[in-house]
Amino acid sequence: MEEPAQTGSSAAPSSPPTHRSGEVSTPESPPVDQGSPDCPDGPELLLEPAGHPAVKPYREALAEDGIPLAQFTVDDVEAEYDRLTKRGASFTQTPTDIGTAVVAVLDDTCGNLIQLITEKPATA
Repeated sequence: MEEPAQTGSSAAPSSPPTHRSGEVSTPESPPVDQGSPDCPDGPELLLEPAGHPAVKPYREALAEDGIPLAQFTVDDVEAEYDRLTKRGASFTQTPTDIGTAVVAVLDDTCGNLIQLITEKPATA
């Protein structure tokens, strides 16, 4: 089988450093990943830098319209609301039953709204 023709430089491109989560990182804008000290083997949230010019108007438009940037499923929205409120979190929507789930929305202090959701078991 014939090798495809190469374009550009024949030198191998240098790769940017990789973050432990596998994300590409640069010294000018390293990502931050956040895990829980209560669950060190649990999920981590990768927070990317917000230096791109589209980030600010995007965040502002979502927040102005009350649209969460992200949604996380939790076992018990009301328990998380109580726990996070005690730690100083500011919620823009308290736990609300929407029929198939209970949701709450918090302000992450960086210009984003984050929705927490607990889905109700399906009824037959």
